[in-house]
Amino acid sequence: MNASQRISQLDATRGIAAVLVLLSHVRDTVGSATLPAYQQVALLLDKLSLTPLYLLWGGHQAVLIFFVLSGFVLYLMLERQNLTFFGYIGKRIIRLYIPYIVSIGLAVMLNALLSNGSLDGMGQWFNNSWSNPISWLSILNHVLLLGQFDTNQYNGPIWSLVHEMRISIVFPLVFLTVRRFAWYKNLLGYGALSIVGAISSFTLPVVSSGLGSLSLTLHYLLIFAVGALLAKHRSTLTLRFQTISLRVQLTLLAVGLMFYIYGSKVTRLITDDKFLIQDYGILPGAVILIAIAAFSPYSARLLNNSIMQYLGRISYSLYLTHFIVILCLVHIAIGKVPLPVIVLTAIPMSFLVATIFYRLVEQPSIEIGRGIGALRFKRTDTIATD
Repeated sequence: MNASQRISQLDATRGIAAVLVLLSHVRDTVGSATLPAYQQVALLLDKLSLTPLYLLWGGHQAVLIFFVLSGFVLYLMLERQNLTFFGYIGKRIIRLYIPYIVSIGLAVMLNALLSNGSLDGMGQWFNNSWSNPISWLSILNHVLLLGQFDTNQYNGPIWSLVHEMRISIVFPLVFLTVRRFAWYKNLLGYGALSIVGAISSFTLPVVSSGLGSLSLTLHYLLIFAVGALLAKHRSTLTLRFQTISLRVQLTLLAVGLMFYIYGSKVTRLITDDKFLIQDYGILPGAVILIAIAAFSPYSARLLNNSIMQYLGRISYSLYLTHFIVILCLVHIAIGKVPLPVIVLTAIPMSFLVATIFYRLVEQPSIEIGRGIGALRFKRTDTIATD
């Protein structure tokens, strides 16, 4: 399996994760409705969440997949390309920021056009968005992205981009430590930082307010570092997967799914539903699933097809725009059309909007990022590895 195949398979994995986030927000929108009939549906979905079907709407698990994949891809970018720090930052920020800022502009505009505040019949989760007055300060916070602010106000899913952007800025340091030191030293070091982030989120409100908190960023450094470790050891892992049987790989897949689906439920029982602690239960599953996708020769048959690659191409656009689509349709049609019909309509509409957004916004930003990356100086440093 060559490097390009591995990357294309990971693109497909990112696409699947974006679809799962979409489905999770469809489920959460129905679950947020306060009408008794919809509450019955929500109770049914809660019961189904105890089954393997939870795989289909485990949104937070899918976000961890994104973070591990980002660590993997950023490590390869820095390893393979002679980028200076500023060349890397320019390429990375342009890639993330242009689609992000356009999506925020759309969300603010549609919020102003369609929303008159909280919707009757919809609960707090849904009404966290498009309910508060639009202000220049909130827009500025979204433009700057690096501060602590209400990430739910215009487009809730962008909370993860706050951490993506912060960690992207410091990722060259992650790259250096992962490349220089043994895997277990990195796990110990970034694991310790993660624990500090978790503890501070419980004890220091000044750095732990909301999903855009500094504590969460410190915690998620571990997730990115794990992705970087997978990239560093990709040759060894590829050879290992080529020597183990399909039966063993299927067993490994089952173990990965168990952690991915049930890891957060077990940790929540143990730790009284602490938000950050659940990630320690999910992470082993996310790592196993990504390793199978990246290194197993069998995964190429499933992931390197036109549908999966299409999902991979539009994955970022789908992530940025799907909740805006849901918000628009609910604000337009609630009270006129049954909510399940609205959210089911949002699924194909989200793919259509994401495809248009990719072609008009994301694809040009990719080209601009490539141009920025080409304006680089040769690195002169060499880095030893353990």
